[in-house]
Amino acid sequence: MIAYLEALKGYLNKSISIEQLASLEETEVIRAESSKTSSLSISSYEISLTKSTAMQFYNFFKKLYASNSSPVYVWIEYVSDCGVLLIDSILAIREDFDFSPDDNGVIVFTTSDNQDRLSLNFWSNINGEQRLTIEAQGNNWQKVEFSNY
Repeated sequence: MIAYLEALKGYLNKSISIEQLASLEETEVIRAESSKTSSLSISSYEISLTKSTAMQFYNFFKKLYASNSSPVYVWIEYVSDCGVLLIDSILAIREDFDFSPDDNGVIVFTTSDNQDRLSLNFWSNINGEQRLTIEAQGNNWQKVEFSNY
C-alpha cells in the first residue's frame, strides 16, 4: 500500500492517505461504470519523451480541462488491491511527473461523469528510446489534440 500511495504522490505532487481511496467494492463499481467510455471515439498519439514533454502535457491538460472539468479517477497498477483515487480535475496531475514507466507502464484517467478517458502507455522501442502512446477517448477529450510544440 505504501508503494501505491507513493506512486500516486509522484503523479500528483501531494501526499495521499488511505482514507482518500475508494473502497475495493466502490472501486469495482466505478470501474464498471467508467468502462462505458470504451465504446466511444478515440484519438491516439505516439510521442518521444523529451525534456519538452512536460510543457506539452501542461498545455494538453489545460485543453482537456477546458473540454471536461469533471473530477478524475486515477488508475494505476494495484488499484484493484488498494482502491481508486478521485482528484479534483485533470489539472491536479503533475505535467512533469516522472515519465519512467512503472511496472505496468500504463496510467489511465477517467472522468467521474464517465464521459472521457485518457490512457498513457509508456514503453521503449528497440533502440531504447522512451516512447509514450496517448489515447484520448470520449465525448470531449477525444477531440483535444496533443501538439508536439
